Amino acid sequence: PEISSEPGEPSPPPPPVQESDLKMVTDALIGAGVPANNISYTQEAYNAQSLRLTARINNPTRERVNALVDLANSAAMKDGKFIASGTGVVYVSRDCRSAETTARQAAMADARSQAAALASTADVKIGDLISVSSNPSWNYGGPFTASCPTSLDEVFQYGSLYVNQSYDPSQPSEVPVGVSVSLTYAME
Repeated sequence: PEISSEPGEPSPPPPPVQESDLKMVTDALIGAGVPANNISYTQEAYNAQSLRLTARINNPTRERVNALVDLANSAAMKDGKFIASGTGVVYVSRDCRSAETTARQAAMADARSQAAALASTADVKIGDLISVSSNPSWNYGGPFTASCPTSLDEVFQYGSLYVNQSYDPSQPSEVPVGVSVSLTYAME
């Protein structure tokens, strides 16, 4: 649509970008094998000219993700009307039990090591372990009940810090898992 204004009047803002404006991106992703119902757009609250595209992929490989990111960006910028202002990739897991167990073991070992260092600094010895507590944590900064993301919807709702990180194809494909433990020791 053409936008015009009288001389000296400020130009009206352009109309908001619509999902239909990015049909070429949707078509490219579908052509690459992404099911249509796994592609969605969300209007960004901060700018009517920005849409967030979400393409859900099961069992992604680094090569597949890289190819789809490149394809979506190329399709969006092909006619020069749009720019790809940022690409983020979020991984979630269907089952986090083994990752949580590994994270818990690492947190316990780290807590023991810190306790030993503190005891040495205080010139005391660590005695019996009196109590242990654990709180799940997540690098996403939200009110989560689990220590490992299993839902993209929850990540998008609460995980703006993680979601807004730029995609770096050289970084490992991983689901962040965190466990916080507190150990209380008697001192001798």
